[in-house]
Amino acid sequence: MKRIFLFLLFQATLNAFTQNSAADTNLVTVVTAANWTPDGKSLLLKLVRFDKTGKVPFVAKSFSFDINSRRLQPMFEGGSGLAQSPDNKTIVFCKQNGKNKGDLYLYDIATKQQSALLVDTFHKFAPGWSPDGKQVVYNRESNGRGRYATIDVCVVDIKTKATKQVTRSGNHKSYNPEWAPEGDKIVYYLEKGDGHDQIWLTDAHGSFHTNLTNDTTTLNYYPSWIDKNTVVYTLNPETIMTIKTDGSHKKKIEGLRSSLVKYYPASKQAVYITGEPDNKLMLYDWERKTSTVLLDRVDLNKAF
Repeated sequence: MKRIFLFLLFQATLNAFTQNSAADTNLVTVVTAANWTPDGKSLLLKLVRFDKTGKVPFVAKSFSFDINSRRLQPMFEGGSGLAQSPDNKTIVFCKQNGKNKGDLYLYDIATKQQSALLVDTFHKFAPGWSPDGKQVVYNRESNGRGRYATIDVCVVDIKTKATKQVTRSGNHKSYNPEWAPEGDKIVYYLEKGDGHDQIWLTDAHGSFHTNLTNDTTTLNYYPSWIDKNTVVYTLNPETIMTIKTDGSHKKKIEGLRSSLVKYYPASKQAVYITGEPDNKLMLYDWERKTSTVLLDRVDLNKAF
């Protein structure tokens, strides 16, 4: 589902730009991921620039974005899935190697040095920190690549580098693991290929797996956290919902449409990305139900 979303985002943006005036260039820049820093002052962004004619390979870069100053600061090329540690000192990210396989790396913010966290035979993506900063949850791809691969949720210990497989997806895919802001609960969504992706809850040991949404009518995906007892997720295609961790109190969030939302509890704000044709980075006030543009198409094109 995640890869399908990115493809559709690229294609939709490509079509929109193709229909614009001849003054436009062939280079298009889009936001494909956004994560809050623990202090809530900045966002970690992945921007992708691609050529809508297909003649030039796309380029991905990582940026830090200061919300108050609206300043984009380049970090390093090629990283994806950036997430900053609770102590604000380290960023975990996925780094592609020569065989187009993603491994987990750490980036020291003070020294700007990179070091390998987990390098093995598996393709890895979507890392995130535990609340105590001692572990990282991530997705691992096995049994091949692409649509026929198995995707599982795993956890790696920062010190020992010991790994644990949390889900047993079999022929299916467990995507987008997000660790709760407190405790050891992890939320993810399970894709079975039946058009009914569901939001599931587990813990760092995989000792239980609970289907939170139990929705047999459509897709439910991209979960993250409001607080330790509340999950926010997308109900296909762009309806934002919340649900309690016991499966109760499903609620639609009015005035907010997106496929991916990340909430910051201290400020009661959420960051989200709009779809085609503009692909803006937006800030949503959860209480006032108002949105503010952080980065628009012009800003994004200036980034590269």
